[in-house]
Amino acid sequence: MYIIYAIVIFLIIIITIWHKPCVCVGQQKNINSLTRQMLRWYIASTQDNEVIIKNLHSNYAMGYLSALRNIATDDEIYQSTGLDVQKISKAIAAQQDASLIKFAQECPDLIPDDDVYRDYIKKFLPEIT
Repeated sequence: MYIIYAIVIFLIIIITIWHKPCVCVGQQKNINSLTRQMLRWYIASTQDNEVIIKNLHSNYAMGYLSALRNIATDDEIYQSTGLDVQKISKAIAAQQDASLIKFAQECPDLIPDDDVYRDYIKKFLPEIT
């Protein structure tokens, strides 16, 4: 009798460990749609010549990535699209930072000296100040 219980418990543990949740069809369509939009804006931001438009497009890409991460985990996104979310997140953030730095260098008067976040800007984006 105890052998049967042990086998059942063992099978439950094995199934729990090896079971990967699947992404349902509706969820997969949403993931694919948001991923496509995120990548469109990211690619547009890499091709823009105007700094403010480059920043705007990279912000849109980050917004779509944020929405995507709100509806699915990184693993679900990877399972559905094959996209490494950490890598694309870093790429978009780097694009945002680069465009912000260039924008601040071209238009230094637009960053006020009395800004509440000035110390944080100096710490995290010293290229601007």
